[in-house]
Amino acid sequence: KIFAFDRDPKRLGRLEANVALTNSGSIITARCADFLTIDPQSDEYNAVDAVLLDPSCSGSGTSVSRMDYLLPSAQIMAGRGTDYTDDRVEQLSRFQLSAIMHAMSFPRVKRLVYSTCSVYCEENERVVTDRKSV
Repeated sequence: KIFAFDRDPKRLGRLEANVALTNSGSIITARCADFLTIDPQSDEYNAVDAVLLDPSCSGSGTSVSRMDYLLPSAQIMAGRGTDYTDDRVEQLSRFQLSAIMHAMSFPRVKRLVYSTCSVYCEENERVVTDRKSV
């Protein structure tokens, strides 16, 4: 059984469409909910032993395919590399860490896969390192 959560109805709609296309509705339960509000102790989730966590991120790794480099803001960020930090990336990394911590609070979790489409170490390596130090 797979539980999928997204708090954005539009993204959830895309997920549900993909579930229908793949005829996987019998194994995937998609819900419009904030993952951080899900109770890991609930009987419904007592068998969860793996989590694929794809949290909100800056999307910096997809900027070329989305043609973001054409935006004026891209000129400001040019040359700053993957160490670039602004308030948004910092907020996202805090959120990502809280999502990892929440995922780890499911009693039977043995595996956690963490995935972003960001190139910033603040949203990747640093989040994982911060988790290890907690």
